[in-house]
Amino acid sequence: MKKLFLKIIIGLMALNLVMPISNSLAAPEQHELVILHPHSSDFASHVINAFKSWYRDEIGPTITITTDPRYSGLCWDAVETWGGIKPEADVWWGGGEYYFELARSAGLLEPHNVSEDANIPAYIGGWHLKDDSDAAIASNKPAWYVAALSGFGFMYNEEYLDANALSIPTTWDDLVNYSYFGHISMCDPDLSGSTIASVLQMLQYKSDATTAVEWGTNVTEAWQYWLKLSGNVGIFTTSSSAVPSAVAEGHAGIGLAIDYYGYDRMKTNDKLGFSYGGATTVSPDPAGIIKGAANEGPARHFMDFLLSAEGQTLVGDYRTPANFKADTSALIPKAFDATGQTTAEFPVIDPFSPYLYSKIYGRVEQVFASYIVKNHDKAKDAWEAINELDEGTQKDEAMALYTKLPSDCNGTIAGFRDLKYDDATVQGNWESEGAANFEAALDKAGGAAGIPGFEALILLVGIGSLAYLHRKKKRK
Repeated sequence: MKKLFLKIIIGLMALNLVMPISNSLAAPEQHELVILHPHSSDFASHVINAFKSWYRDEIGPTITITTDPRYSGLCWDAVETWGGIKPEADVWWGGGEYYFELARSAGLLEPHNVSEDANIPAYIGGWHLKDDSDAAIASNKPAWYVAALSGFGFMYNEEYLDANALSIPTTWDDLVNYSYFGHISMCDPDLSGSTIASVLQMLQYKSDATTAVEWGTNVTEAWQYWLKLSGNVGIFTTSSSAVPSAVAEGHAGIGLAIDYYGYDRMKTNDKLGFSYGGATTVSPDPAGIIKGAANEGPARHFMDFLLSAEGQTLVGDYRTPANFKADTSALIPKAFDATGQTTAEFPVIDPFSPYLYSKIYGRVEQVFASYIVKNHDKAKDAWEAINELDEGTQKDEAMALYTKLPSDCNGTIAGFRDLKYDDATVQGNWESEGAANFEAALDKAGGAAGIPGFEALILLVGIGSLAYLHRKKKRK
């Protein structure tokens, strides 16, 4: 009987109807994936751990994921260095759209149409949410997708504001109110990409554009806005992360910041708040498959998961999702409703031109640093003196001096584009001109808080005379 049973088994194995015993005892199949990213470990782990479970349930094998965290610029450096030949990572998740476009144009990303492509709108506030190159349109396979959105606004500390009898600001215009003098923290735009983004977004938001932003669009009022707000800034920090820390720790009442800095801290401190001030541009955070990826199959599955409603809902615990079917946590705003229409929760500026934004980025960054930041103490002194004056001609004339544009800029976007910003002599001239204008404004305002210079001199002489007479009388 045993011999008969063995003959049957051998026959079935010969017909491939029974797996060989050696195969049945083999280790379960394992897949691997390496993800290059600039995100916080909390954010990355939140999505990656969920993807591992999804992969096991939906695909079958278990998957081992290794992360390679680097700053955004260093992520691009790595992708460029690998050049599509045996890259050390499979997926690049996160960083500026600028870097992903560099990679796409260099052929360093593997096109892929994600499973929920239809739920990712084409653009928001002028920014594309997926690769729209001719090749992507022809193949219907974008090289990258935006996996999260961020905006720019200001954090505030309610406890600090209450202690100083200050109201919670709700609009960008609120921040130039003199009552906030010294209570605002802001990073030097020359040292922070998120801060210069705030500066640039307001140039377009407060411009004279109505239907489209063009080279001739006038941004004089917007530049003057930043001069005024800078007068209220207590200190320009040297890092963007120092601003939310100052607000969270109660060293400042208000701080200009990218939204996730605020939302991350609001999770553990109910005295903190964040506002877009009624207007924000977008910081897109793309993802894509690296050309030559050793684990291309799992990489495609990760992109499908990341951009799905399920994956984007996980993103929505930290950032604003790009998939309009996704949900968000109570703190994070939605950019789109369930039909893909933009919402008031995420008040994107429209019209807005990312192209013109990019063309004046370095110019505005440098003129702000040279003209305003390097003269900040002079600007604060002048701003204080001007705002202590009663309304009238003197105050108007002092304000006109305080809000002058650099003499080599005509107040249009083209005017900023034409600045020779990388010339040390030009930068020095901006610093000197800013100092002269702030000092002239201070002098016009009287040289001290609301007291004209001549009157202040007379007052000092009078006080000195009275003191002399008082001492002389006592000696008698």
